[in-house]
Amino acid sequence: MQESEISEIYACLSGTRTVFHYHPDRYAVYLLQRHVDKYQQQTIKDLKQSSVGKLLDRPLIKQFLANHGHNMVSAQDLQCIWSPDYEPFVLTLGSWGYRDTYSWAQTSRPGANLVLQINLASHWDALLRKLLRQDLNTLLGWSHPISETRSTTLGWVRFDLEWQSGEVLIEEIQTDLIRSLMLLNKRAVRLKEKNHKDIYFHGLKLDIEEAIAVTENVVNQFGRQWHDILLAAALWFAFEELGMDKVFYHSFETSVVLKKLKRSQPPRSLYTQLPKKFCFQTTSLGPRFITNNKHANRRLKKVKQHSWFVMAA
Repeated sequence: MQESEISEIYACLSGTRTVFHYHPDRYAVYLLQRHVDKYQQQTIKDLKQSSVGKLLDRPLIKQFLANHGHNMVSAQDLQCIWSPDYEPFVLTLGSWGYRDTYSWAQTSRPGANLVLQINLASHWDALLRKLLRQDLNTLLGWSHPISETRSTTLGWVRFDLEWQSGEVLIEEIQTDLIRSLMLLNKRAVRLKEKNHKDIYFHGLKLDIEEAIAVTENVVNQFGRQWHDILLAAALWFAFEELGMDKVFYHSFETSVVLKKLKRSQPPRSLYTQLPKKFCFQTTSLGPRFITNNKHANRRLKKVKQHSWFVMAA
């Protein structure tokens, strides 16, 4: 993307605080809503046989169907599915890279990426600030596109897109927060076993007991579902806020080659299991703004068989 395009998105979407609520299986509810909305309503049998059929096995959806009492399901019915175990997240926008950083910025084509930042609510900010005596984003902010206006970014999603074709590519989803807190917890537990009372984290001296308690609290809440939260927020943002027609997602092979990931490669599951869990369809045809780009094509020649994931509006 051109930096000017990202500035236009900022201008259109800034000014109000965007809150995204998530609870376990919220992604399944949203994807089922989108599917059923195309038909107004569908039979449960047709849903089971559809491309989103496996979502009916999610615990929250199974509970809904057991109490539904009808053979037909509408999008309005699905809007009633909710869990009290939800978390609010504040969404902010950023950018990453520009044309001259193509050699190292891990973008699929020269230019900038739009970044969607998913930030924790204020009560989590307060918990971490009490431990660290400063904002966590201040400690983790170097070289990664976390929020400059919020205190604690759970993770981010990088997008490339083209308005003319209505196509958007999810370049990556990533978290520094969970990885850093898991490492801190592991070190703190090990040092506690050796009777240490304090631990150093990014130059800060922390009480070991407090560090263990806080990191376990955050990791237990978000450690297993951070990728679901990020991808659900990304799809909602792409379809509902940006109004795109197709969302593409890298396969592991195209991700590694196009973004030139020679040393530090992402977990393979993020580009295999996760898009399948979200009912993306596989395709050999990538987004046209990538496959028609001469720089990206030069890299794509190293992939024997192109493979992408795609979801249509």
